[in-house]
Amino acid sequence: MLALPAGVFAAAAVTHYALAPSPIAAAASLAAGSTVTVTVSAEDSTNALVPGAIVYLSLSQTTGGGSAKVGTKALTATPVAFTATTGQISVVYKAAAVLPSGGKDIIKAANAKSSASIAASDSYSYSRVTRYDFLSTPIAAPGTLAAGSSSVVTLTAYDASNLPVPGAVVYLSYAPTSGGGTAAVGVTALTATLAAFVANPSGQVAITYHAPLVWPATGIDTVTAADASKNATITRADSYSFAASGSYLFSPSPIAATGALGAGVTVSVHLTALDAGGHAVSGAVVWISFTPAAGGGSAKVGSKALAATPAKFVTGSTGTVTVTYKSSAAPPLTGSDTITVGNTKTAPTVVVTDTYTY
Repeated sequence: MLALPAGVFAAAAVTHYALAPSPIAAAASLAAGSTVTVTVSAEDSTNALVPGAIVYLSLSQTTGGGSAKVGTKALTATPVAFTATTGQISVVYKAAAVLPSGGKDIIKAANAKSSASIAASDSYSYSRVTRYDFLSTPIAAPGTLAAGSSSVVTLTAYDASNLPVPGAVVYLSYAPTSGGGTAAVGVTALTATLAAFVANPSGQVAITYHAPLVWPATGIDTVTAADASKNATITRADSYSFAASGSYLFSPSPIAATGALGAGVTVSVHLTALDAGGHAVSGAVVWISFTPAAGGGSAKVGSKALAATPAKFVTGSTGTVTVTYKSSAAPPLTGSDTITVGNTKTAPTVVVTDTYTY
C-alpha cells in the first residue's frame, strides 16, 4: 500500500447529509414568493464537515409548487453534482408565486446521481392539517406501567389526503391527575397551557411520558393536541389511567322507557369504564354482548354486530365505547333486549346490563 506524500492527508468520508432548517418552514406558513436559505452539510461519522465533498442535489415539486437554486443554477428533478467547498452548500428555496392548495416540495441530497448509498431530504408542505393521530392510544393499558418508567408517544399530523404534513405546527398541553406523571417534547416540559411545536419532516412530534415514582391509587394523565392555542378546530387527546376499571356505567339506562321506541329506531348507548374513584378509564378492555328478545332489535359497535358471545373492545380516550342500538322493525309484544358488559369474556367478576323492554 503506497503512503501519502508528507503533508497530504486522506479526506474524511461523507457518512450523511444534514439539511437545515428542517422542515424548510412550518407547513402552510410561507407567503407566496418568499424565500428560505437551506444549508446542506456533508458530514463524516463525527458530524464534522467534509470540505470538497461532491453532493448531488435535486428538487421534487408538487403541482404548482416552488423552486430552488444553488447560485444561479436551478434545481430540477434530475440530480446535479455540486462541490461543497467548505463542506456546505446553500440552496435558496422559493415558495410558489401562486400558492397551491396542497402537496409538498422536496429538496434531496445524495452521493450519486442514481443508486445513491447516502441520501437525505428536506421539504416544505403547502398542505394544512385536518387531523392528528397518536401512535399508541391509550399511552399504555391502564395500570400497566411501572413506577418511574417512560413511554414515547408519537403524534402525527395528517392532511385531507391522509398524508403526513412535514413542519405542521401543533399545540400541546398536559393535564396530570393529582400525583401523576410528567410529559415533555425533548427538554421542554408540557404544561396546562398549550405550547406550539413543529412536526419533523415525517409530520411527527415525539412526546415522552414519564410515570410518577410514587403511584397514585387512581386518576388519568392526559396529553392534548390542538391546531391553535385558542378556538382550536382540530383536537386529539391521549391518556394514561393509573387504575383498571372497577365498574361500568351505561347512558342512557335504560336504553329507553318501556315501549317508548318506534319500529327501527336507533339509540346511541355510551358505555363508560370507571375506576374505583369514579374516574373514566381510557384503554380499558371490555367484553360486550347482546341478547335480544324473540323478534327483538340489534346492536353494534362501529360496524361490528354484537351477539350472545361477548366481543372484546377497548375504551377510547374518554373511557367510553359507543353501542348503536336499533329497536326491532316489527316490535314484539313482550320481552327485553339486553346489552351486557363484563371485565372478562368468561366468568366476569364485574357485570353491568342495559335494557330496552317492549
